[in-house]
Amino acid sequence: MPSWVLPLVVVGALAGAGWLFLADGGGSSGSGHRAAPSKASPKREQAEGELSVPEGDSADSGAQRRAAAGQGRIEGDDAADAPSDGTGTDADTDAETGAATASLPPVTASLAGRRIALAPASASTATGTAAGALRKVGALRLPCASARDAARLPIELALLDRVAVLLRRADATVVRVDDAAHAVPCVDVRVRVLESAELGVVLRADPGGGGRVFAARSDRGGKVPAPAGATSLATELGGALRLGGVDAATVPAVRTLLGRAGAVDRVGGGDTALLEVGIAADASPAALDAVALDIVRGLATAAAARS
Repeated sequence: MPSWVLPLVVVGALAGAGWLFLADGGGSSGSGHRAAPSKASPKREQAEGELSVPEGDSADSGAQRRAAAGQGRIEGDDAADAPSDGTGTDADTDAETGAATASLPPVTASLAGRRIALAPASASTATGTAAGALRKVGALRLPCASARDAARLPIELALLDRVAVLLRRADATVVRVDDAAHAVPCVDVRVRVLESAELGVVLRADPGGGGRVFAARSDRGGKVPAPAGATSLATELGGALRLGGVDAATVPAVRTLLGRAGAVDRVGGGDTALLEVGIAADASPAALDAVALDIVRGLATAAAARS
């Protein structure tokens, strides 16, 4: 073969290889055919972390939408859990009167741990009780029924409620003679409840009067004077409320009043007094609170004297 033929063959081979390369788009598969484009599934993209973002959106805006949606759910949950106005809290009935926040004098420290009995003088006896039936209390025979008075009773109950609040604030134990319906037991039971306490007050309202205080009637009958403890309690209450006292042993009408109200002092029992308060039926809450505080001050002074 002539020497010039070999270079022509080499040039022709190179030219053919270049033409095939251009015709194949600049690349080829391992078999010499054109490689197909990759078509990975969305699941595979998620697995490989290659999530596509729709055109016109961005990862930041999507995150913002998700955050906004989450915040909306949180706010919605909070709104569902939050109580509506006027609900979700228990009304503190004691806070409706100044008795719940009134400043207690230092002497009320003597009431801590004391058992104090409170009774309205004008409440009716329990249903089914024979009002005129006589019950024996010591040497006395007293009518079962108390002297109910619809005009006096609301004042007595309003004052007793305030006194009870103050006594409990002073850490005293309060015993009410009347029940939830403000009925009271027969006189002999009332006397036992009062004598079970260290100090007892039977409260009688006198809207048109100036008020008085009486030591409890002795259960020994006749004209035997009240025990010294009851007299001392009446004196302290009278001093706190600036009231005068009446000797119940010498006034038949007062002895009758004390007996019907259950203000009877038994030998060895607690000290009891009947307190008659001259306060109007339309007295303001502040006026009632002031009287209640005076009553508690008198009880505290009497308790301190017993120590």
